[in-house]
Amino acid sequence: MTASGQPPVPTARADAIDRWFARIFVAIAGLSWAGLLLAEVGAFRFGPLILLGGGCVAVGLAVIEAALRRDTKKRTSTASALAVIALAGLATAVVLPPGDPIVAGADESVYLHLASGIRRNGAILSSDRLLEETPRDDWPRLFSRDRHWPQRLNRFEGGVQIADSGTILQPGFFHLLPVAIAGVETLVGERAGAYVPPAFAVLGMVALFLLARRLTSAAAAAGAAGLVAISLAQAWCGRQPLSELPAQYFVISGLLFFTWWHADRSVAAALLSGVAFGLAAFTRLDVLMLVTPMLGLVLAVCWWDRLASRAPTDERRAYGRGLTALTITVAVVTGHALVHAATIAQPYTLRIGRHFLRDRTLPAFVVAAAALAAFAAIAALGHRRRWRVAALSRYLGPAIALVTIAIVLRQPQRLLESPLIYLLTGPGLALAAVGLVAWSWRDDAPSWLVLLLAAASAVAYLDMPRDLPEMPSVFRRTLPVLFPLAALLLAAVLVPPTARGWRRMAGALALFALGVAGARHITPIIGRPIPVGGRAALMEVAREVPASALVIVDSGFASHAALALDFSLGRTALSGDFIFREDAADRRAALSRVIAHSGATSREVFFLGNASPSTLPTALPAGWTPFPVKTTRLEYEALERRRTGWPSQVQQVEQPVTLYRLVPPQVHIALPIRVDIGGADLQLSRGGWYPAEAMLGTSGRWTGQSATARLPAAACPSDRRLVLQIRAATLRPAGLIQPRVRLSLNDTPIGELGPADSAFRVYALGLPLAAVSQVCTAPSTLGIETGTFVPARDAGSPDRRELGLAVDWVELTPDAGRNLRE
Repeated sequence: MTASGQPPVPTARADAIDRWFARIFVAIAGLSWAGLLLAEVGAFRFGPLILLGGGCVAVGLAVIEAALRRDTKKRTSTASALAVIALAGLATAVVLPPGDPIVAGADESVYLHLASGIRRNGAILSSDRLLEETPRDDWPRLFSRDRHWPQRLNRFEGGVQIADSGTILQPGFFHLLPVAIAGVETLVGERAGAYVPPAFAVLGMVALFLLARRLTSAAAAAGAAGLVAISLAQAWCGRQPLSELPAQYFVISGLLFFTWWHADRSVAAALLSGVAFGLAAFTRLDVLMLVTPMLGLVLAVCWWDRLASRAPTDERRAYGRGLTALTITVAVVTGHALVHAATIAQPYTLRIGRHFLRDRTLPAFVVAAAALAAFAAIAALGHRRRWRVAALSRYLGPAIALVTIAIVLRQPQRLLESPLIYLLTGPGLALAAVGLVAWSWRDDAPSWLVLLLAAASAVAYLDMPRDLPEMPSVFRRTLPVLFPLAALLLAAVLVPPTARGWRRMAGALALFALGVAGARHITPIIGRPIPVGGRAALMEVAREVPASALVIVDSGFASHAALALDFSLGRTALSGDFIFREDAADRRAALSRVIAHSGATSREVFFLGNASPSTLPTALPAGWTPFPVKTTRLEYEALERRRTGWPSQVQQVEQPVTLYRLVPPQVHIALPIRVDIGGADLQLSRGGWYPAEAMLGTSGRWTGQSATARLPAAACPSDRRLVLQIRAATLRPAGLIQPRVRLSLNDTPIGELGPADSAFRVYALGLPLAAVSQVCTAPSTLGIETGTFVPARDAGSPDRRELGLAVDWVELTPDAGRNLRE
């Protein structure tokens, strides 16, 4: 028994599993830190990454290898080896295949495209050609302003802002994950980065098992890690680029190495712990704001304990060497993370930091601050009176646990709506609370660190307004610290180290039941790359667009389509979400100036639109004509989002998209020129048409009494004979006389159609030389006038529209031929 009267924490020596885990960690940490440093200074390339990353890994392995062989057992227990193999296999099956959220995600899409941008530009910060060519006065009219402080302009909403210093793009978030993805794709190949999040998810579960095995028992460790591994939170986040997975891996690894150091006095483990906690600070701001301060408090107590210790000199020196190595490593790597937060990620740090502090309830922070002040006061008094950690933990640990539970319980409704109660169930969460209180009586530094991290995370994420996103996104915040440690505390209660026989079996069965209850919610996504889709369609679009061109993406489009085209596919893109969101003439005028400037510099301009009405025509400069280039279908799948209740359906989204080339007056299009009237082209180049609909096996549109279609200037000599072909039908009910259909070009009559029946026909009219001269000189407008009928009146149909001519397409061609028939 310890001085506190509690059972001693298991202190078995590290074994072969720990040794191999440490080697893998060194490789990941070395490449991650090297990639971050290179991306910060704009030198992220294959060669420098191989040299610096390989050097870091080699030095790291050289430093720790001898210590690993000396401080670890040669063998490991068969039960632990089988447990790790089974856990890794289970975790892998749950998170594979990886998703591809190129357009079908929120933050996950942004992380994916940031990685592509880093790989393409060689840096986190990059210049932007569109900003360089656009007057600063027009920026507020083209780009939205972030509603959160410091209210920067968004180059792309949701993640990429414009730096105050000029035409530099400053991506949001912390950047370890996108750098890791970019690094793997640079070293291995395109799309290999999709496996980075699943790898972090699997290794995070192995780390949790190894940590829990040291602090509790192998049976409890397997239960805790298995409970997290098969949850919807881990399964959904683990298959897509989200920062919570590397945060989980580095935080849990840091705890594992900290426990290893404290038990074995291993300097190598102390170094690894400092690196792990330091790199964790590069993953997410909340890690820097929650985990780092708690680690600092525990390190301070360890130093005070070292100074007050009456242990033999050799033991104190061994303790001091590891503590010094840990403190220096944490200070160096975390210091780098702080510099990164204050410079590269400054807007994100300011915005999220303020949001984090303001959105948490004031009483919770007052109580937490009082608890920390009491901790500091008792620690200082203990140092003066030469108290040990055991004397402090006898009273302060349970007090922190009880205060944490009181804060969380003071508004039960928030707790009932929290993501943790979904993941653990009500009884499971209650047992985790019991585990927190029981854990608080432990008197060793690793247990103190677990206690403080669990308490701080609970206060931060359970005592907060219900302003979280829908599920499953809401689960993300629990993954780095709260959910894994809650599962650890729960497992420690159900399967304590002293449990034997039926008690151990009953606890294991209870953990298994909780795991099964959570696992049934992952069935919709098991074996499916969710989210996925949209990449093929956007690649088709990108192939039609020259690398130097500008693509304007319409409002209401798939999430992050403009960001995908720009960062991942290398096409300068401008999102129309802000420009077309309101009927704002100044925004459309600014867009018109951008289009006109592109035309003046011979830069091609394209527009990507969907099936919803667009206001782009009002922003086109005089004489510019939208010309359809390609129509494709954007299809993607994503797990449904729900405010309450478990997500259980995979939603399939499909929408037609059309790419237009915006043709300036001075540019002529090669013949033949076809305008697909029945296509999904947003009525950009037409007026007086009804929406597209199925008509006798094709897609067409009805005119009213009149309709117009815009034709770009044709590349042809003005004396060449041209033919206008139109595929159309009257579709009149039996008994009605076929209407007269008059066609004009720029208000000049060019002829009439003489339909003999209601079927679709291809009609051809030779253009007079005066019309040819206009068509070959400048954009033209085709006019159609026709008699109409009303189906409700003339055919007994419920359709009350006044319908004229049904048109499939219109084409200008140099080929001769009249009165063509199908």
